[in-house]
Amino acid sequence: MLQTQALVLQELGAPFKLCDIELQDPQPNEVLVKVTACGLCHTDLIIQAGVFPSPFPCVNGHEGAGTVLSVGSAVTRVQPGDEVLLSYANCAECGYCTMGRPAGCVGFMDRNFGRVRNPSVGAAPVGTLAGTDIPVHGTFFGQSALARHCLAVETSVVKVPKGLDLALLAPLGCGLQSGAGAVLNMLKPAESSSVVVFGLGAVGFGAVWAALYLKVKTVIVVDLVPSRRDLALSHGATHAFDGRSPTLLHDIQHATEGLGAEYAVEATGVERVLRTAWECIRNLGRVVSVGNPGPGSRTPFDITDQVNSSKTWSGLVEGDSNPPVFIPQLMQMHAEGHFPIESIVRNFPAEEFDQALAAMMVDIRPAGRPENDDELTSSLVSSSTRSSLNPIDRSAFALIARQIRTAASSLAAEMPTSASIQLKSSSADVPTGLFINNEWRESSDSTSFEVLNPATGKVITSVAHAKEADVDEAVKAARKAFKTTWGKNVGPEERARLLNKLADLMERDIDTLAQLESINGGKGVRVAREMDIADTIACLRYYAGWAGKVAGETIETTPKTKLAYTLLEPFGVCGQIIPWNYPIGMWGWKVAPALAAGCTIVMKPSELTPLTALYLCNLIAEAGYPAGVFNLVPGLGATAGSAIASHMDIDKVAFTGSVLTGRKIMEAAAKSNLKKVTLELGGKSPVVVFPSADLEQAANWAALGIFFNSGQFPAGLHCWFPIVRSRGAPAQEVPIEYPFREHTADSLPVAFVRPLDEKTSFGPLISSQQRDKVLSYVESGVSEGATLATGGKKWGNEGFFIEPTVLSDCKPSFKCVREEIFGPVASIIKFSTEEEVLELANSSIYGLGAGVFTNDAKQAMRVSGELSAGI
Repeated sequence: MLQTQALVLQELGAPFKLCDIELQDPQPNEVLVKVTACGLCHTDLIIQAGVFPSPFPCVNGHEGAGTVLSVGSAVTRVQPGDEVLLSYANCAECGYCTMGRPAGCVGFMDRNFGRVRNPSVGAAPVGTLAGTDIPVHGTFFGQSALARHCLAVETSVVKVPKGLDLALLAPLGCGLQSGAGAVLNMLKPAESSSVVVFGLGAVGFGAVWAALYLKVKTVIVVDLVPSRRDLALSHGATHAFDGRSPTLLHDIQHATEGLGAEYAVEATGVERVLRTAWECIRNLGRVVSVGNPGPGSRTPFDITDQVNSSKTWSGLVEGDSNPPVFIPQLMQMHAEGHFPIESIVRNFPAEEFDQALAAMMVDIRPAGRPENDDELTSSLVSSSTRSSLNPIDRSAFALIARQIRTAASSLAAEMPTSASIQLKSSSADVPTGLFINNEWRESSDSTSFEVLNPATGKVITSVAHAKEADVDEAVKAARKAFKTTWGKNVGPEERARLLNKLADLMERDIDTLAQLESINGGKGVRVAREMDIADTIACLRYYAGWAGKVAGETIETTPKTKLAYTLLEPFGVCGQIIPWNYPIGMWGWKVAPALAAGCTIVMKPSELTPLTALYLCNLIAEAGYPAGVFNLVPGLGATAGSAIASHMDIDKVAFTGSVLTGRKIMEAAAKSNLKKVTLELGGKSPVVVFPSADLEQAANWAALGIFFNSGQFPAGLHCWFPIVRSRGAPAQEVPIEYPFREHTADSLPVAFVRPLDEKTSFGPLISSQQRDKVLSYVESGVSEGATLATGGKKWGNEGFFIEPTVLSDCKPSFKCVREEIFGPVASIIKFSTEEEVLELANSSIYGLGAGVFTNDAKQAMRVSGELSAGI
């Protein structure tokens, strides 16, 4: 074991923290490396953001460089004392690896993103937090090099000559070789050809420098930031264009003799740019897509167009490089002055990691320095800093939200204004555009995202993807309505009448709404109809009653010659961002009080479940609400959500969702116009069962709380059961598993039928990402010592189902106990005394709810009073 330090992610969404860890000795195929430097890249944030499931705590970092200290018994590439760069892991055995193209390795995703240490041990930890038994996982890209020492898989290690500036060369391990490989390994353009590069991060500059190295005649760069374009021109690019220019395609054609570019390298992953890259190339041309727009995205072109134009679209991982061969080639190019890495790199010591992250994530750069949106090097040893800085110019909110986006990714394409959704015995026409000023419209850039059925995993339809410009139009419509046709211009009687009318229309269409909620969200149709929608209708009627009961007060003064009184007035324009677990319920809880008070609304539904919110827009118009009172802007958090949170003319924002995004919304509100903020965030709620309780009843109610809505709600229960059945009796453990068995897949045959079946009581999780995340918590619990009493597996061959799961023998320190799972997993913990369970139950960072089961009324009142919970 080696004691060292690493930048550790202790849980999903947590900040990187420099921690002491105890690192294991290398396994036979591993190399112990003393890390000199590690590049910091956006890819390092995807585990933090939850894009790929991962065991925590963990260490990221995938552009390491340093000195070999020791090697495993099977290692032949390097020996102690060698200096190395670290790249990506591969199996070295499949056909791709043996032919010298390891970027195509069949195990690439598992070995680099799946936390697989090696096939024999799976997702095993590499060490522990110092002084504890808490495991630390460190196999990101076969290295996890954001540490002073790391265990690197031999296939990720590239030996380099001694005496080189490793802090400068570290980014060759991923970003720079990806961009350069797109040109040198895939496109291989002739000198007479033309190449256009979209996005000047490390990937983009790597592609530019490679094209210039090949003496390509026409090298065009496209970026939003002038200093990046100027830097590329200074290196030899022939043309540089602003990506926002309305004449961009014309300018590229003009620079390429009217035909368009022969080759394009797309390094942004932005849907609009993907489309532009396709349109800018000539017939017989080729696009290489290096930027990744996220899971579920589709090619931004029509297949007929591709066939008729003979164009080619290629994806590319790691530049199709063989690092032990390709990285030395790039190092030689740098030595010869063809690869000026120093122009886009700045170093930070490990202790200043937060500053390095901030420099990458926000636009803070020294005067005269270039900006870059992909890489900067974070030195983990030297206290000196280099003089060149390459940060991005986007907010942290936009970055994290972009990383979290799921299979509902954007697709640049024309879309219909409505879709016919097949129901049980009929169909429903559901609008798929933006609802602004009581009108349906496309998004400003005509892009859309796909909406999936979680029970099948298949696409239902595509919905317009609102951007900042669309949100701004919606806010203008809402502000105008508030000043002219709503707000203080409409009395409480009219506001109440319209809410009741809207409730009437929902009652009329309750079956359609229930089926849409079921198809899009995976709920059982009976549950959706009898609970979610019925409760929403009741909510509308309840707040209709309040419309005329909100009033100020007159305050007695001395002397009485003065008059003092207060008035309660509507806030104004309210931004509302609702989640996917209760789409129509959250819609009602946000809309009803705001409309009753006289506010106008700009709402963003979840991109996963927008269909009922879209359908309800037509009911709002039918009810008679003036134009602009309610506006709906479907989209992703990075676009529509960020625009709402930071808009200068929104008076209040209400958000329900994750703690991580809630923090970003609070920050955006503070940095904009100090708008009021209402947040409903995560939860992890204890249920305490005392010895006197009816165990069967307690388990049944706890199971209902845990498995209802497939566990996708913020109560997030976990259960505390007594070790002994009764005080004074001989000690015996309570058989805590059996009361849950009736809730498992085997004994509830109706649980997993189609959501549109009236008998369905247990639906799928909302997405494949959510399913995999929940299963990772189950795996984590078992690895930490929990017993898998029942469930714990995927169910069925389609959709995103998980069996109801019970983990017994859990301990308070387990990840499955501490963190919000948001899935059907019961974590069972045993306790001995009332004092013990109170201390443990109150140790959670959450405080949403709690439950107590006992037949002792005094104990019930005493314990419920001591529990730190709101419900």
